[in-house]
Parts: sequence; structure tokens; C-alpha cells
Amino acid sequence: MKKIYIILTVVAILIVVGVYACKNLFQPLDKDGMVYEDTLRTRMLDGPSMEYQPTEHDKKMNILAQTQHFVDSIYNVEIRKVVNDKGEHGSDINFDEMFASKAWQKAVNDIRKKDRDIDGIGFFDHDYWLMSQDIVESFYASDIKIENIVVSEDHPEADAVLQLHRNEDITNIRLHLIWEDNSWKVDNIIDFSPYLGNQSFNYRERMKEYLEE
Repeated sequence: MKKIYIILTVVAILIVVGVYACKNLFQPLDKDGMVYEDTLRTRMLDGPSMEYQPTEHDKKMNILAQTQHFVDSIYNVEIRKVVNDKGEHGSDINFDEMFASKAWQKAVNDIRKKDRDIDGIGFFDHDYWLMSQDIVESFYASDIKIENIVVSEDHPEADAVLQLHRNEDITNIRLHLIWEDNSWKVDNIIDFSPYLGNQSFNYRERMKEYLEE
């Protein structure tokens, strides 16, 4: 009877060893002949994400494409459509609400309130979106270039320089663009009109000065 127990024990040990050997028979081996886990499968299941992480250059290129499209849409789509339809800036279109930042809109509204009680034209003597005092029959923007890109998770920024063509006149302007409420907004306009000579007209700075007078 004792011999039977010994035989059964030996058989059980052999079965366990055989099962373990079969389990690892087809596992890949390293150069020392030791069994190792499928490292690629382990990384996919337990390691860091395998998703592509954009580089700083990729982020800049994305901002460049977005802002260039945004500026082109302002001048060559929305404003140009108004000019083509009416021959002038339609009074029912508020481009500030469509394209300007909250800070820009507040400054403009504060100036308009200040100018209600004065005689004369006031601060705004022309349309700063068209850069014109007169009726515009032909309008478009060209040479749109994006500069000074600031990559930020929450507050990316950029500048856009471009030429505005109004009738026979050409004006160079610079826009400062910020990311606000999940879209790009114009936060400042700098006018380099020929009649200014070598000077420029920085709207945000001049508005601030005017409101502090």
C-alpha cells in the first residue's frame, strides 16, 4: 500500500512538471534561455499610453493653421460678404460680437458711453474693421502671415499681419489674437495706414489713454 502512495506521488509530480513545461514551451526566450513575458503586450496593457503626443512644433503649426483660417474668414468671407451685399458696413452686423475679445468689446462700449455726451465725432471716426471712413465697394485681405505664436494649454496667442485692400487703397494692419471661450478672438488692432507716416495707431493703447483722460 505504501508503494502505491509513493507511485501516485511521483506521477502527480511528473504531471505538474509536464504541465508547466508545456505552458512555457512556446514562450519566447531571451539570449540566456530564460522565459520572459511578451514585453510589447505588457506595455500595451499595463504601460504608458501608446498614443502619439504632439511636439511643440506640431502645436505651433496647429495654431498657425487655425489663426490663418480665422483671419481669412473675418476679412475675405464675412466682411467681404457685407461689402458685396451693401457696398458698406451694414449697421445690423456687429463684428465686435462675432470676432473681438471681451476686453476689446468692453473698451469699445465704454468709449461709446463716454462719447454720448460730447459734441462732435468722438474717438471712433471710421470703421476699424474696414479701416475706412467712406463707402467701400471693393474689399479683401491679402498676404496674411502669422507671427509670435505662443503655445499654451489654456491661453495660446498669436499675431497676424496682413494687407487690407479697400477700393484703391491698401492698409497694413496687425492683429493680436487670443484663445477665448473655445475660439480665436481679436484682442487688439494696430493700424499702419499710409496717412500715419512712420507712426502706427495701437487701438488698445489709445482707447485706454482716451478712457483715462
